[in-house]
Amino acid sequence: MMHGPWSVSAELKAADVTVQLRGYHWPNPNEVVVCEEPTILGLNLGPHPVVGVARYCVPDLTHAFAKLGTLTFMPAGIPLHTRGNGGEHRIAAICFDPQRFETISGVREWDTKRLERCIDMRAPAVEQSARRLAREAEVPGFASALMTECLGLSLMIDIARHLHPREVIDSTRHPLSKQQLATIRDLLEEPDRAAPRLAEIAGACHMGVRTLTRAFRHTMGISIGQYAAEIRVARARVLLTSTDLPLTTISWRLGFSRPAAFSTAFRRVTGTSPKRYRLDSRN
Repeated sequence: MMHGPWSVSAELKAADVTVQLRGYHWPNPNEVVVCEEPTILGLNLGPHPVVGVARYCVPDLTHAFAKLGTLTFMPAGIPLHTRGNGGEHRIAAICFDPQRFETISGVREWDTKRLERCIDMRAPAVEQSARRLAREAEVPGFASALMTECLGLSLMIDIARHLHPREVIDSTRHPLSKQQLATIRDLLEEPDRAAPRLAEIAGACHMGVRTLTRAFRHTMGISIGQYAAEIRVARARVLLTSTDLPLTTISWRLGFSRPAAFSTAFRRVTGTSPKRYRLDSRN
């Protein structure tokens, strides 16, 4: 299957993420400008290492060429200018919905430092998940779509952590410690209970509510409410696709007082209803 300058040998689709195994054959030498519509994480699978340099083309920002790495992250709509020796390359292109990635990562602006971290992304957790997705696309196994969806969400979070510079997090007036972040996550992920109130979370972190909400947004780039919604919807997707539990039971297990409230929250994040999501995942 041909798609522009590459061929696709395998493709795996799930909600918010598509994995393509692409084959490229570039002339030697080569110089190209690539601009993708989705947000893409590219993983070089060989047979040769990438030899080349690249820079992003953004108006009013000056970028020097930097060495291309095994992992390259390409934000949607930002041209990438590359120069290299060409040759044959097999690339796992992990494509994310741009709006979904923005919601998860909180990254809405791309400055020079952030883009420079994308050309040679040295992030072991990101590479490990990317390789798992590549293997899944090549040889799909049980519940491949669900596996792809879960790994895709995990990848977006790990990429966001890589893109948020440590100095920005550490220079906030009220940064959250790793222990406080773990406490918040544990409270929000606790099964079969209603979402904790902000006062409860703040008390567990030994902070005031206003200080907590400000510190959380500075640290994670999104609000606690957005974070809690993502966690609950991620759990909902697993329950909808891997069980036959009634929607009322799933709603209760996720801590919603009414199924209608669950449906509204699910639709707000995914754009579809829980019932439709379950039907589509099984077709």
